[in-house]
Order: sequence, then C-alpha cells, then structure tokens
Amino acid sequence: MKKLVYTPFLSFMMLFASDASANIRFKIEAQTDLFDVRKQIEYCESKKSKHKIFKLNNAQWDICQAKKQTKIITINYKKEEMKYTESYVLRHGKLVYAFEEQLDDREGYEWIWNCRYAIVDEKEAEVLSSLGHGKTEDDNWNPNEIIGMYKKRMEQMRRLGVEK
Repeated sequence: MKKLVYTPFLSFMMLFASDASANIRFKIEAQTDLFDVRKQIEYCESKKSKHKIFKLNNAQWDICQAKKQTKIITINYKKEEMKYTESYVLRHGKLVYAFEEQLDDREGYEWIWNCRYAIVDEKEAEVLSSLGHGKTEDDNWNPNEIIGMYKKRMEQMRRLGVEK
C-alpha cells in the first residue's frame, strides 16, 4: 500500500486549480508583491533615499522616491488624542498598496488599529490584514474608502502645486 505524502507545494498548487479560489490567489499574489513593497519601504527608511517633507493642513507629509518607479507617500497627523498615519505606495504613478493606522496613546491608556490593503486597478481595495479594534469591525465599513482617502490627498497636493 502506497503512502500519500503531504507536501505544502502540492496543496498550494491545488489552490490555483479552483475557480472559487480567485480571492485566495489574489491575496497570495498581493503578499508576494508586498515583499518588494517592503524592500522599497526599507529603502525609504534608509539614509540613501531622497525625501520631500512638508506640512500641509496640520499634517506632516513625507514623499519618498524609492527605486523601481515606486513612490511612497506617508502622512502623519493628530486629532485630539488620536494619532493617524496614512501611507500610499505608487508604482509607475498608480496606487498599488495602502496602509492606515490609528493610535490613541493617552497616558495610562493605549489603543491601536491598523489595516493593510492591496489595491486592484486603483478601483478596489482588498484587505490583506487588520489588527486591533477599529472601523474594520463595523458591518457598514467599506474597504474601498481608502481609495477615496487617497484621491482626496492627491487633490490636496494638486491644489497646492505639490507634485505627486
């Protein structure tokens, strides 16, 4: 009697054989692409990268031109006790990845929420991960809101004459 040997590779390949697994395939492909995005973010965090940093509407904006036609725009701002971060990764001028975070760090109290998105054709946001308690727990929440946030930010930059 032959023993069946379980191999992760075969089970991984079976995912790609099913039409019902299109969403899973997308997430795996997006995660693979995120390895490259992570490299670009690390490059922007290094001293080698060029940054354009400025204040706009009580927020600090950091635009980093990374390698491989990748630009990373990070916006940090504070409202009352909450700190917010929005990051947008553009490849060849198109939004491909977004990250948002909310942090309440009042003394004696700490609360954090963040969400990572892969963006499909600048029209649809696919949630890759969400940590903490936040708007992702609301049944009426729409992940595509991040695309609207991005468009508003780009409009702010355009009105002020800041290049994207």
